Formats: sequence, C-alpha cells, structure tokens
Amino acid sequence: MHHLRVQTARTLILSSTRMTIGEISDYLGYNDQSHFNKMFKKIMGCPPSALMRSLDS
Repeated sequence: MHHLRVQTARTLILSSTRMTIGEISDYLGYNDQSHFNKMFKKIMGCPPSALMRSLDS
C-alpha cells in the first residue's frame, strides 16, 4: 500500500500540480507528514523535498 501511495506522490510531484508536500500527504491519507516523508525516502531513496527541488533547477 505504501508503494502505491509513494508512486502516486511521485507522479503528483512530477506533474505540473503545485501541491505542497503537506497537501500531497493529506491527499494520500497520511495523518502525519513526517511519516509520509520517512516512507517516501525509504521507498524512493530521497525525501520528497529533494525531488521537488530537482524540478526547480
């Protein structure tokens, strides 16, 4: 289940939507953004903020 949520989060981050990490976390059903960040990093190898920053460069 976490893999599906993280893949969806990755898709949302990479798309043109300007959702914040907190909004994505809430949208995917995580009650705690820090837990979402930990799961994202565990599965993807980097935190969601690093993926967002790479898009801004």
